[in-house]
Amino acid sequence: MRRGYRSAIDRISRQLGNRQIEAYLEDRDLKEHERRQLEIIAREFPQFAGSAMDLGCATGALLKALGERYPDAELTGVDIAPALLDGARDRVPNARFVQADLEVFEPDEPVDLITASGLLSIFEDFAEPLDRWLSWLAPGGRLFVFGQFNSSNVDRIVRFRNNDFGGEWEGGFTAYSVETVGAHLDSSGWSYEFERFELPIDLPKGENPIRVHTARVGDQRLLLNGANLVCEMFFLTVRA
Repeated sequence: MRRGYRSAIDRISRQLGNRQIEAYLEDRDLKEHERRQLEIIAREFPQFAGSAMDLGCATGALLKALGERYPDAELTGVDIAPALLDGARDRVPNARFVQADLEVFEPDEPVDLITASGLLSIFEDFAEPLDRWLSWLAPGGRLFVFGQFNSSNVDRIVRFRNNDFGGEWEGGFTAYSVETVGAHLDSSGWSYEFERFELPIDLPKGENPIRVHTARVGDQRLLLNGANLVCEMFFLTVRA
């Protein structure tokens, strides 16, 4: 097992008792990137009645929207946090939910549609989790990833310490370049597409300083986190 993969799982496990998880417990509407993700999914699947799985489903906002868009889909949500899954079960009672970490989880059978939002950036080595998720796809399936990627051909691994919430050194701001990830997918013969996401609204700073917010530079809206790193966000669609 690679060190970066294991350390990421350990970090998530520690957060189960950490105040940082509170940000995901709220009963909320869809975020802007989730709305855009649904548009991309609908473009790939105008009609859909297969199996759909949301990795890191939290309280099920995206999974609920998928069920409304595709009422005949078989929905599964996977998350490591029991408190989040309790909210997800209330929100999406017709879905199946699994409490597991992604280092040991394996689906029972191939999946037609997989979504993974904000997960790759917690791993220091993107290839291992990405390859595992892709191995779960059924023929004709799609993997939809949303997260941080670098438009310049520069890869970034960062460790930070959020002194207001826990004070431990953590990972979570990894950003491999579009070119690096694309070359990896090319080497395995995958069909894929990157699409840049531009947040259409201003996002103020929250109580937790590590959460993202926007800053204006002229007419440009930048997405920053509490470590003052610019976050470039992309959608990645991979086709089996």
